[in-house]
Amino acid sequence: MPSPSQPYDPEYWRKRAEEMRELAEIMSDAHKKLLMLGIAEIYEQIAESDKNLAKERPGGSKER
Repeated sequence: MPSPSQPYDPEYWRKRAEEMRELAEIMSDAHKKLLMLGIAEIYEQIAESDKNLAKERPGGSKER
C-alpha cells in the first residue's frame, strides 16, 4: 500500500476506505464483511481528521 503523497492527505484514506468497501462486497462470510466495513469507516474517520488537520496547518486545506 503506497504512503500518502503528503502529510494529512484525506484522499489517500478515502481511497483505502473505498477499497475496503469493495472487498466487503465480495466477502461471503458475514463476520468478515462487517469487519471490512468497520475498517472502511475507520479510514473515513482518519480522512476527516486529516482534513481538519490540513486546515489547521499553514497554507490552509490540502484536500484535492
